[in-house]
Amino acid sequence: MTFLSALILPLVLTFNEPSFNDLIKAMAQIESNNRHWVTGRNGERGILQVSKIAWRETTRRLGVKWRWAEAFDRKKNLRVGRAYFKWLLEQCQGSWEHAILAYNCGLSRVKNNRIPKKARRHLAKIKRILMKGGDKK
Repeated sequence: MTFLSALILPLVLTFNEPSFNDLIKAMAQIESNNRHWVTGRNGERGILQVSKIAWRETTRRLGVKWRWAEAFDRKKNLRVGRAYFKWLLEQCQGSWEHAILAYNCGLSRVKNNRIPKKARRHLAKIKRILMKGGDKK
């Protein structure tokens, strides 16, 4: 065993697959710093920074008639964001890393392996939070 593998192996062995709730908490921390009133650079809204298209499609799938203006409501945003992420997990055959990438840059980019560096950095931030047990720094 090399020196480097001796350092890395314990980290790999102690990192279990994150729970769905842990993933959502990490995403909320990175997406909005847990602030429900935030608007993203591309118009995403709320604590989970849901895009307008994802909001429309997911509310339709959920069978609720929530307007886009309601995306700042913390509970509604969490419900829609969680449902959208769950759908992405299904589309990505359970790969939470691919689902997070798809949440950030779009499912078609992930499926076509055209993932921007920005999305990869986003995933790395979420992994750091998960490894540290929720500490963003």
